[in-house]
Amino acid sequence: INISTAQLPLTVSYQGISLRKFRFSIHLHDIVYSLRQFGFTEENIDEIKATLMGSDLYLLVLTALTTALQLICEFLALKKDISFWRQKKSIAGMSRKSVLWRCLGTLLIFLHLLEETSLLVLLPVGLGACVEVWKVFKVFKVHLGKRFRINKLDEEERKTVEYDAQASRLLSYLVYPLCISGAVFSLGYLRQKNYYSWLINTLITGVYAFGFLSMAPQLFINHKLQSVSHLQGSVLMYRGMNTLISDLCFCASSFGSPVPFSSSHQLSCFRDELLFFLYLFQRRCYASVAKRRESVTRKAKTQ
Repeated sequence: INISTAQLPLTVSYQGISLRKFRFSIHLHDIVYSLRQFGFTEENIDEIKATLMGSDLYLLVLTALTTALQLICEFLALKKDISFWRQKKSIAGMSRKSVLWRCLGTLLIFLHLLEETSLLVLLPVGLGACVEVWKVFKVFKVHLGKRFRINKLDEEERKTVEYDAQASRLLSYLVYPLCISGAVFSLGYLRQKNYYSWLINTLITGVYAFGFLSMAPQLFINHKLQSVSHLQGSVLMYRGMNTLISDLCFCASSFGSPVPFSSSHQLSCFRDELLFFLYLFQRRCYASVAKRRESVTRKAKTQ
């Protein structure tokens, strides 16, 4: 379109709807505008309106059900995770580097999603980031009160820290060169808005690309201890179900799903699924070891 354009083609199409669907749309319209009192901005309201009005009704209902199921799984995972870490007194068997990496990754993902995703995805990620920060204080035994103090480690915890440091050192030989080369390539050959955008995108790419590798210290500790009893299986199960639903939603988005998801956010969905399956594999492998330990303990007590 320019100044010399005298006429433009205009095509108008319309389609009738039933009275029930019209009443339903009016009711949804009132609900959307009532969200202003909960702090929703005009951009969020326009996004919800476009989702409700520009989609097929059956696809919209299916998306709402899957989103509700995903939020329920996320809530149950957070509830179990908070309860597990609140009752946990010892960090024996827990990888501090994996917890720290997951915390930093979740915070970076939250900052990245602020610009390009739906509020329905943003809220559980923000809540999960707060929980991950709290877990870092727990696993490093840092207490913030009138006096800042760090509790000492016992013998089992020191052994876990040694295994954790060994796995992290071996992992750094692979991760650091790949991260640095990827950052240089992104700065030199890809278009960026500014240096802040380049920094956030580079960090996010590193988190998504090497999120699988962050599980290596925990898996290494499980292998050394020949046990997974220090992990919470229900949390991994709920997160695995949640990410499975995310994968289904991502597949549905290819066919016009109304809920916007960050494309890079979908790459991180496979991490929890992979961790859950590896947990099941290690649990099966180390079950016989646990039984032998129990039998030896019983014999020692009888003697």
